[in-house]
Amino acid sequence: KIELLCPSPLAPGSPLNLHAEWLPSATELLITWFPPAHTSSQNEVINYHISIEEISGLSESAVLYKNILTVGKNITSATIPNLKSSVFYIIEVWAFSKGGKGSPAICWLPAMDASAKYLAGYQIPYHYIIPAALIFFLVVLILVAQPIFSKNKIKSKGFPSGVADVDGSMRKCLIPVDKIYLGEIVGQGAFAVVHKGILTRNKIKEDVAVKVFQVR
Repeated sequence: KIELLCPSPLAPGSPLNLHAEWLPSATELLITWFPPAHTSSQNEVINYHISIEEISGLSESAVLYKNILTVGKNITSATIPNLKSSVFYIIEVWAFSKGGKGSPAICWLPAMDASAKYLAGYQIPYHYIIPAALIFFLVVLILVAQPIFSKNKIKSKGFPSGVADVDGSMRKCLIPVDKIYLGEIVGQGAFAVVHKGILTRNKIKEDVAVKVFQVR
């Protein structure tokens, strides 16, 4: 199941070339972007909204911290202070106009110290390590064995299963799964996994973040 929001047809497009990088202070990041290409004199950008989310790799891709700020239409960069260099952040930028809120541009910023990407700040007692390792081994064993013993594996094309549960007015916002390429995992939890992805739309490839829910 893939969650994608359908913006207003009068809203501006996504900001272009969104980029984020750590500054030498290791507590600040610099975000830059270009204005959307799909705007007109009747639908000029009023401002941009920036969302900074700190993601936990120890639970259900939980948002531990979220900061949203607004900048003017002529501003295409922002410096965000008071961040942790040892955790993972997802950055989203939207353009707003009189026509509404456009689609977000999304990028991800890994920890400066990759070894402390998810576990920095946590001290795990040694007596938790063996049970945790056993649980991990059992989960891996189940995941490996499931395809082997599954005789009737169904390969779906087009829209994923569960379309019948989607409101009719929102079905036009669904995107066929063959239009999205799922890449490396950038966040994982008990109920969902966040992938780095590439969306092909009108022969244009866009970098996106895709949250895939695990159906049980």
